[in-house]
Amino acid sequence: MKTLVFLATLLLSLSHAYAGDDRIDLDAERYLKVNSKVSNGYRFDLIEPKDFYAPRTDGTTVEATNYNDSRLIVTKDGGKELVFTESVSYQPSFDNNEVLSTDYVLLRSMTGGGSCCDEVAVYRTNPTFKKIYEKVLPAAKAEVVGLHEINVMKSSIWNTAAIPRSQYRYDDKIIDLGKLR
Repeated sequence: MKTLVFLATLLLSLSHAYAGDDRIDLDAERYLKVNSKVSNGYRFDLIEPKDFYAPRTDGTTVEATNYNDSRLIVTKDGGKELVFTESVSYQPSFDNNEVLSTDYVLLRSMTGGGSCCDEVAVYRTNPTFKKIYEKVLPAAKAEVVGLHEINVMKSSIWNTAAIPRSQYRYDDKIIDLGKLR
């Protein structure tokens, strides 16, 4: 619990330094949500505002976040050692598939906008922690295709906002994570 309070305090203090949008009212009460994942003794915590908008005490509604107001914090030894921290894009999430080796953590997020851009990051957790892959692509997606492989797909259509996602044409690229060690 102490770790969670520390992480929430850290995020709130950093949000004053990292918030990049003048429309955000940092005095509004912002509830946070935490999504966690553990891999080989490394704990990954995604901390982000619960809602995009927040009500103020005067009844007005203001933006409580922007597209870069989430935080990834990686610790080890039960939260005693801070290993890594960075700002991450909007709506970050861990890939919770059953195929990818537990030596990797795959994180997805969105930079914002109608059709741009999806971000994929992969972190290695064995034998040591390292961010080994990061890609920001318009209308992209990544699928785990093997124990140490992901398929990163970028749309070959320029304006993807006008068509359903099921009709996107993708240029595939298999990334062998074992070679990025």
